[in-house]
Amino acid sequence: MQHLFPNFLNDTQEYKESQAFWEVICKRVLARHRQSDAWRLGFHEVKLDDGSFLRDGNPIYALVNPQELKGVRIIQDDPKVHTKWEMAAWVGVSGDEHSEPGPIDELVFSCNLTQKSADTFEKLFEAWIQPECKPQDIGQMVKNLGLG
Repeated sequence: MQHLFPNFLNDTQEYKESQAFWEVICKRVLARHRQSDAWRLGFHEVKLDDGSFLRDGNPIYALVNPQELKGVRIIQDDPKVHTKWEMAAWVGVSGDEHSEPGPIDELVFSCNLTQKSADTFEKLFEAWIQPECKPQDIGQMVKNLGLG
């Protein structure tokens, strides 16, 4: 299996390239469904005391739709550490009544990045951005795809 950006945790340029890879997928899906203006960059970046950002792959990329109270968080794992599996997905609640925009349903996709995992994410995200898609719908898709 060919991993994409396998040294992203140790190489700042490769980390940025991986983020850009995920951004392209998300923007393509949103544009295809005319939802580009509804979603904004997520809120999971952690800024360190020195002004730099924590670059641990969680998240590698995140978006939120404040009107629909939905989000997506992509976790990219180190393929040298997580060697036994390729990807998993679930929906959880992120935030609370004190956070902006409040508690949201969040599609979480965790993977060793390969073309297969990127393609699987794109299918899940395309379903998730539909206003009628509910967490249980993603749960069924995850089950059908055999993801944990």
